[in-house]
Amino acid sequence: MKYNFKRFIIILLGGLLINSVYAQEREKPTLKLGGCLRFNYRYNDWNPDSRNQGGSFLYDVLRLNADGAYRKLVFHAEYRFYSESNGGGMLKSGWIGYKFNDKNQLRFGQTIVPFGIQPYQSNSYFFNINYYIGLEDDDDFGISYQYVTKHWQFNMAFFKNSDLLNGEGSVVSGRRYSYDLAGRSKETNTISGRVAYKGEADVKYEAGISGFIGNAYNIDSRHNDKRFAYAMHLVLDWKNWNLKTQVTYFDYGCEESKEDGYVSMVAFDAPYQVVDKGQTYSACLSYTIPFVNKLIDHIKFYNDYSYMYKARKGFNDSYMNVVGCSVSTGPVYIYADVVAAKNQPWISPDWENSFATGADNKWHTRLNLNIGYYF
Repeated sequence: MKYNFKRFIIILLGGLLINSVYAQEREKPTLKLGGCLRFNYRYNDWNPDSRNQGGSFLYDVLRLNADGAYRKLVFHAEYRFYSESNGGGMLKSGWIGYKFNDKNQLRFGQTIVPFGIQPYQSNSYFFNINYYIGLEDDDDFGISYQYVTKHWQFNMAFFKNSDLLNGEGSVVSGRRYSYDLAGRSKETNTISGRVAYKGEADVKYEAGISGFIGNAYNIDSRHNDKRFAYAMHLVLDWKNWNLKTQVTYFDYGCEESKEDGYVSMVAFDAPYQVVDKGQTYSACLSYTIPFVNKLIDHIKFYNDYSYMYKARKGFNDSYMNVVGCSVSTGPVYIYADVVAAKNQPWISPDWENSFATGADNKWHTRLNLNIGYYF
């Protein structure tokens, strides 16, 4: 009997020890590192040097990602290294989250603004007009909550300010990925919300509405003005086809824009002017061809169109269309785009005023080939 009791105690203690070791192993933090290295070939028809040289082959970006988890905590960070002429190093996003369960999550830090189609609408390397006026793929500093089910997605967020300020009370840093107010104004105390419903009939679809309201703080007068935007979107998936459409209204009107009708915005350390009121209309259509072979994983053909109506008399509207394809082959991803645009700073000799008065008011074309290795 004594032998059996001792044996029972030994087995029990051994089991507790094994369970404790297993529990410790299970509770260790997890960390996943990744990133990419990308290069660009570009040809700009409005630039004499580009035409005479047959374009240029340039370094684009080195991107580093870190994602981790510990118990109910989740973590994310993304840092990008561009050339000095494009802003140099910059934090794209970074946050700490708490996962209540599979449906509910809270995030704190530099996190994405829940507005419009998520995480972004475009298929191409160049996105569409919404991105260039701060309404797509924008990360700001604050706290956000998301609730996700099979059909519903609900997001609410409060952002104390845009990311990367140059100290207390001063202007925003130009070394940034997301477009935000710059100059003598900056974004503060913004509330953003988004509701979307996913369903499936003859086609899969997502329909949603979103919006934000916040302050535009003038550094000189210390006065707050209201800024807001709202959008409606629809996403359709049918076989290998995908269509993403969005209608957006924005009002950045503030003390800085009252006289001239435009505000200053910045990213990549290169500010320009943007009309303070208007609407954008965008439609992005794509067709994906899946491959099952050793060379190519998939090819996606797309056409991304966007248009900005400027609600200021005498301002010329902006247009942008990107036709192209993306190819993935293992860790290598390639974009081949032809961009045609009118009054778009990145596709124009008039950098500063294209999204404002649009004085150039001519169509220009850029051929862009982006090759990236993802690790």
